Amino acid sequence: MRQAYQDERERLDATSALCDGAGQAFPEAPGFVPPARARMVVFTQTRGEFRRGYSTDFRDWSPSPPGIDLTAVIACVDDVDTELDVCRYPGGRNMRRVQRDRRVRLFSLQTGAVVVDVALPGSQPDGCAAIEEFYGGEGDNVKAGSTPGDDTVATFLRTYVTP
Repeated sequence: MRQAYQDERERLDATSALCDGAGQAFPEAPGFVPPARARMVVFTQTRGEFRRGYSTDFRDWSPSPPGIDLTAVIACVDDVDTELDVCRYPGGRNMRRVQRDRRVRLFSLQTGAVVVDVALPGSQPDGCAAIEEFYGGEGDNVKAGSTPGDDTVATFLRTYVTP
């Protein structure tokens, strides 16, 4: 029994490949068409890899016991930087102004298709200052706004999660 549980958990974890565009459909999974609500597994990008999101905001949304046949939605959450402009300073130094958003994609596990793809906007960074201090060696520095937190992502995802 424990081995079957572990096997199904590993199989469910492998669905993170959908986040990288390399996943497959699982016809045995329940169907999902927004605005329906369903059980989901959330994967967040950490150091370039999508891993199960264990944030307290959404860790309890996975089906228990784990199972492809109980999971309708795979949610992929990653950070996206958008360069707004570049502040140029004497000496050839630049300060790149970057807005940090969180991209949220929902995949139907049954079809493997993206059914929702949105960017939750982060705050805009401060504007270009008349004088700027630079740290480190050569190259540009970055002035970034704040990234939306897991609580913001969870608020958005709750629209699609079975309570």
